[in-house]
Amino acid sequence: MNNNFESSFLKKKKKIKVEVALFYRFDGWLINIETHLKDQDHADSMINFVAQLTRKMHEKDPESLVIWFEFFFFLKKNLLF
Repeated sequence: MNNNFESSFLKKKKKIKVEVALFYRFDGWLINIETHLKDQDHADSMINFVAQLTRKMHEKDPESLVIWFEFFFFLKKNLLF
């Protein structure tokens, strides 16, 4: 995926998630990720997405929560997180 497209796409997803949480008065988000990752870059992108979502949520509601439950692994390295 093109980095500019990915960046723009993820930025929109974060914005929408924050807006939905505020509109419906959610306490935050539970992010459940269960997937196979190709490489460390994909893992880093997911970590970055959750960190940025948390920061954006806290900007709008300092008491909000973003909880990340994950299970993913690299097929080539057999590395489990």
